[in-house]
Amino acid sequence: MKNLTIKMKLIVAFTIVAILVSILATYSILSISKASDGFTSYREMAKDSVLAGRVQANMLMVRLNVKDYIKTSSQKDIDEFNYYFQRANGFMQEAKKEIQKPSRAPLVDKISKDLLIYRDLFNDVTQLMAQRNDIVNNNFKIVGVKIEQTLT
Repeated sequence: MKNLTIKMKLIVAFTIVAILVSILATYSILSISKASDGFTSYREMAKDSVLAGRVQANMLMVRLNVKDYIKTSSQKDIDEFNYYFQRANGFMQEAKKEIQKPSRAPLVDKISKDLLIYRDLFNDVTQLMAQRNDIVNNNFKIVGVKIEQTLT
């Protein structure tokens, strides 16, 4: 009888230890899975941030070229605008493919549409500047000289 109680105590103790080990193993597996999901989420967010940074950097250059064009009306500024715009647009297309998170995807679509509107409006500015230069060079300068001669 004494042998039986010792055996029962050992079986119960072993069973408790086995249950505790299985609970800890399950907890460890769930924790590792959760940590892995966190790293995956971080990696996705980091890739999205890199793409957004590339678009932002190229849009800064686009903006600077627009400013320079308004100041100088130079073809060089138009060419640089087109170069940086194509780069920004390429990164934007990549971002549209890569960024699939429901909270970010609509923002990427809006930025993509706004980017095209920005390009169209810059094209309008270049046309208006060409009209302005035509008026100044072909009208004001010619008429100005005639008015000056008439006044003298």
